Amino acid sequence: MRIVFSILLFLVPISGSTQTVGTLLYEDETSEGLTLFHPLSYDTTYLINNCGEKVNQWSSDLPNGAFARLKSNGNLVKAVRFAGDDAFTGGGITGRIIEQDWSGALVWEYSLADSNYHLHHDVHILPNDNLLVIAWEKKTIAECIAVGRDTTNIPAEGLWPCVIFEVEPIGSFSSIVWEWHAWDHLVQDFDSTKANFGDLLVNKARIDINRGNENSNPDWIHLNGIDYNEDLDMILLSSPMLDEVFIIDHSTSTSEAASNSGGLYGQGGDLLWRWGNPMNYNGGTAADQQLYFQHDPQWINRGAKYKNMISIFSNQEVVNTTNVSKVKIIEFPFDSVNNVFPVLNNAYLPATTFLDYQLPDSLFSAHISGAEVQENDNILIAAGNQSTFIEVDTNLQVVWSYLAPIKTNGQIASQGDTGLSLKRMFQPAKYPSDFSGFVGQDLSASAPIEQNSLPCISTSSIKEVALEEIIVFPNPATDVVMVKSESAENLAAHIYSSNGVVVREFTVNEGDNNVSLEGLTSGMFYVNIGSNWIKLIVK
Repeated sequence: MRIVFSILLFLVPISGSTQTVGTLLYEDETSEGLTLFHPLSYDTTYLINNCGEKVNQWSSDLPNGAFARLKSNGNLVKAVRFAGDDAFTGGGITGRIIEQDWSGALVWEYSLADSNYHLHHDVHILPNDNLLVIAWEKKTIAECIAVGRDTTNIPAEGLWPCVIFEVEPIGSFSSIVWEWHAWDHLVQDFDSTKANFGDLLVNKARIDINRGNENSNPDWIHLNGIDYNEDLDMILLSSPMLDEVFIIDHSTSTSEAASNSGGLYGQGGDLLWRWGNPMNYNGGTAADQQLYFQHDPQWINRGAKYKNMISIFSNQEVVNTTNVSKVKIIEFPFDSVNNVFPVLNNAYLPATTFLDYQLPDSLFSAHISGAEVQENDNILIAAGNQSTFIEVDTNLQVVWSYLAPIKTNGQIASQGDTGLSLKRMFQPAKYPSDFSGFVGQDLSASAPIEQNSLPCISTSSIKEVALEEIIVFPNPATDVVMVKSESAENLAAHIYSSNGVVVREFTVNEGDNNVSLEGLTSGMFYVNIGSNWIKLIVK
């Protein structure tokens, strides 16, 4: 008799230990590819497969900053923490960007950490291999007063507005070939005797100098994310202090970027579009706010369902008095015929989100974090504060989960450890198997990062298993499950819980074998008989 059992793809360890770090869940719907795991304030960046096994790693002398990506040639570009003149401090601080080849050898580095400027947070690698970088620039108290800042709300350090530089790597050196300064695009309605005075709504393409960080912190708008659209030559930015994302024109010259005219869209460096909190320009009320201390805005250029939309990780939302984090996807509202972004009721469109996915409460992440859409329309999410990656499928079901196995003290966690304080991560980045940077590279996997790791049994290519000589019934079962074997061979068998713990061990002999399920809670279990795995539902 031939019985066919469906098998759910899952990480199943071959031991009685519990899977507590590394890959915790791996189902059939998980996208194929390799993921960059870049623990913050650690000296190593890893490339791992879906089982959490190491494919490559890059180490550096300085601790990791927030950014890491692979170039199309397979080299790693990452930000590291470099104090320089030690004139700035704050969340997301970096100071140096390095490029390493596949073997880890240093190819190029760029530092900006002097008394006037300091790199922080995100980087974007342009199609020509130039880099878009974010930096703070220092403004004195006198400069703040001159542009109309409320004199009662100026920190002793002055303010640190943000600047975007385009850096061209030239051999082992670099050159700044384009720049945009937020300070050139201000408005204020506080003091009519100072510069930039005007109506906020009329001048919504400019940033109110009296909004943003109000905690006596010089880090004024704290840009924490940057992305680029090659087709439109636009830059996407994120300011969590304003609860907004912006778009600016990259087609301008540097002089045009300092003005409100010029470039493809005729507005110079003024904001072409802003979204998330129209209260910043008197374009709405609290009911219209869509973003809350967001991170990692990305133009989506993969898959089909969300292509050409924008994804954003909104960190600090409140639903029924509970703090939650969400991944939001919005349709891109650009009118390409008239080269404008439409406005409705004084606020930039869209009025609603296309997708609003709420992370499980346990993955609430007040800071850092991000999301990336995959080729199969799955979404890879980094819940940074919880040191966790998850991937959700098109039905928004979690199909892959990975818990960072690096402790905050820099030690590697062991499988089975619990109650751990772990290194955090920022943005997720996964590369499909046909990524150009993998051509000619050794992609064979070694052991997982964690110590005392458990084997990962992946059946990603198996949709069903045919058991010619074994019958398992009933399924679902309650108190007892029958395993009937026509084989004269005695087979070792185990039942695993959904988190990989062995809950029953038995031997399958020829004939009928009754296996007690007493003491097992209702749920999903996995029966291992010889080399076969069977999903078993216990009611």
